[in-house]
Amino acid sequence: TAECLDKSEQEAYRLTHTSGTYHLVPSGETNWFEFAKRVISNATKLGEIFRITPDAITPILTEAYPTPAKRPSNSLLDTEKLTKTFRVYLPPWEHGVDHLVGELIQGIKI
Repeated sequence: TAECLDKSEQEAYRLTHTSGTYHLVPSGETNWFEFAKRVISNATKLGEIFRITPDAITPILTEAYPTPAKRPSNSLLDTEKLTKTFRVYLPPWEHGVDHLVGELIQGIKI
């Protein structure tokens, strides 16, 4: 976010319209199934022991996991406006997950 604001100030003469809604999320797309597999896989590589392996995780349909709130069938956020306006390119979601899992595991072992 700070990088976007900094670029906005530096290039204010060039920007004609910077108001509105901007989605600031990692690049790529995923779902809870792929997210869970990534977390378990990385934690396992870092020495954590689980009763389940990433290969044992199976996807289910949204309808098979009812929740009180109705969920959209597609909740991906579009970062095109952010990228075009501020020339910000965010790393893939996997990098953030890998980093967070590493920090959590290190924090547990300290």
